[in-house]
Order: sequence, then structure tokens, then C-alpha cells
Amino acid sequence: MKPFNPDQIRTFRAPKYTGVTLSLLSMFVLASMMVVWNQMEKETLTNNSLKVYCDESFHLPLKEAAEQFKNELQIQTVINFYTDHNFHSLKQLQREKYDILISEESNSKRKKVPADILEESIMVANASLVFATKKSANLDIDNLTDIFDQNITFGHCKETTKSGSQLDRIFKKNGYKIFNYSNRIFNSDSLLISALLSSDNLGGIFINYQRALENDLKIYRLKEFSQESIPVECHILKTSEQPTKSLQFARFLAAPTKGQYHFANNHFIGVDGDTWRENPAVKIFCEPPFKTLFERTTETFKQREGANIKILYPISEKLIFTLSSISQSSSQNLLPDLLVVSTNTSEKLSPNYIEIPYEDKLFKGKFFFYRQSKHRSLCKRFVRSVIDAF
Repeated sequence: MKPFNPDQIRTFRAPKYTGVTLSLLSMFVLASMMVVWNQMEKETLTNNSLKVYCDESFHLPLKEAAEQFKNELQIQTVINFYTDHNFHSLKQLQREKYDILISEESNSKRKKVPADILEESIMVANASLVFATKKSANLDIDNLTDIFDQNITFGHCKETTKSGSQLDRIFKKNGYKIFNYSNRIFNSDSLLISALLSSDNLGGIFINYQRALENDLKIYRLKEFSQESIPVECHILKTSEQPTKSLQFARFLAAPTKGQYHFANNHFIGVDGDTWRENPAVKIFCEPPFKTLFERTTETFKQREGANIKILYPISEKLIFTLSSISQSSSQNLLPDLLVVSTNTSEKLSPNYIEIPYEDKLFKGKFFFYRQSKHRSLCKRFVRSVIDAF
């Protein structure tokens, strides 16, 4: 063995880097970190967020409601807004695995969303059409006849847009044909509003109420429009990989103290949605003859809705006695939200229970929801799921 000689040890020397080399190295490290962060962000987005495709008309209330939803439930919603001109095809929405589509029911590009791509639909608001002018205008009009008699030149969007199709329907319903009057047609709401504000060629325009407010226009509510509104629906798509969270978001939008606050704050007509509960509890009385069907469908519905459903199966006499006893007590909050009974039993129910109509002649039972139930909409969805299973 050779003796140890310290002079023969080679000392490691760090390589000398120039300033340019160090800069390039730093940029490489930073780029690598950004790739990793972006990948982590995508994974987080996939696991914890909902993918929503929404009509641009609902931009403000949806953004506000989604922020509140995120703060309360720690569920993020990634919302892509569309107009009539850039709407993705329904097949594209399916390919990109969107969870939710929010639209007006009469959007002419879809007419009606096909049932075969829908898991569920919940109404969250109503939109309305108005006649609007510049702030400086001073017209004396209450109805369409006033506009025609005064020969007011008006503008509106073409029939293939949401507002255009609604206007055409209102005109036809009241016996008028749009092309018989002094009108100008535009491709979009933006062009319509711009034409009104930039010249004196138009006396007024037919426009969505919210767009009129956003652009500080003077609004006239015509008699023919008072009973006309378009339902705004939150559609849960079958491609959704998170149906329970999607339904929670839809219920949140429809809830009085949650999404409805933001819709009302942005001048939409509200809906009578259920009281908000992250996991709503529903009580059901069901007569024994229908027990098998309910046992078969309840568990699936509970998991999909994220709801707690408790079902009791009393015979007719006991059911009526229990309802009567609770109604006369101070514990009326214990009354069931939903009843499933025979025709004979239904004739003995109090007016506090309202029948839920359905189209199925083979099913012999009847459904009734409690008038003061906080979960009326959920009960109706449950009934639909039972009938579909039947």
C-alpha cells in the first residue's frame, strides 16, 4: 500500500461563470419553475373548479355570485362568456367537457338545449325587453300603437339574436308585423346602441333591459311587454365530471339570499328559488305501495344532489293522522316537504299541500309538496327523477 501523500489530492474548484452564463442559467431555472407551476395550476383547476359557459348578458351577476360561491364553499368557477356571434357549438362544449351552460331559453342559435346533453336545468332569473331612447328624449308612449301612430323610427336586432327573436314573438302575438313599420335592423346589441347614441336617425330601440341600464338610456315599459320575459336557465351538462358541485352552484344562483341578490342588484327579474343549504335536508312521506320504486331511485338522487333525504312509509290512516297532529302543534317545521300518496289519500290532504303535475299515465301515485317547504324546487326535481326511473 502506498503511503498517503496530501500533495496528490486534487482540490475541486468551482467553474467560473461569466455574467452572461449566469443570466442564461437563471432564465433556464425560472422557465423550468414556471412550467411546473403552470402544470400544478392546471391540475388544481381540474380538481377544484367548475367550467361554465355563460351568456355575456349575465356577466355582472355571474361574476359577483361566483366570487361569493368561491368564498363560501372554496369551489372556483372558470366562466367563459359568449355572445350571439361567437357561441361555441354544443358538440364543442361536450368535447371540452364543460360542466354548466347558462343561457336564455329562447336563444335562437339553439332554440332549446337538446335534452340528450342535459343532466338537469334550474331556472335562475328572467330577462326582459324594453323600448329605450336617449336621456334627452321626451316621448309620450305606453304601448306599441303609440310608437306606430307617432311614426317613430326604431331599431332592433335581427331575428336570429335573442332580443330580435323575442321582439318578433311579441309583435306577432299582438297582431303586428315588424317590417310594416319604420324600423332599422342591426346585427348585435352593441351596434344597435351605438347607432342610437351616435346619431339622430333613430327615435328609440328595442333592447334588453339590462343593456339599457348599463348604457344609461331612458326606459319605457310598454304594456305589451309587461307579461313577457325570457327564463334564464342554468343547464347541468351530461359531460360534467362534477355534477354535484354543478348542481350546488345552480342552487346557489337560485337561492334568495345568494345568487338572487346579485341578479336583483343588476336589475334582473328574480325567481322563487329554494333556501340555500349546501346539503339540503328533505323529509318525505311515501305510502307503502310506492316504496320499491323510491328505494331504487333515492340513493342515486341523494348522491347527485348532495342532499339528505329521509323517507318514511306510513300507511294512509297513519299518514293523515300524523300530518294533522303536526299541523295543530307548535312543531310545524316537522311537516314533510313531499308526499307520495294514492288518489284516495290525496282527497284527505289539507290545502297546505300542492300537487305537482307530471305526465305519466302508468304511475298511479300523486305528488304533493308542502306550501311552506324551503326546498320546493328540489322536491320537483326529485319527482322528475322518480318518474323518469319509472
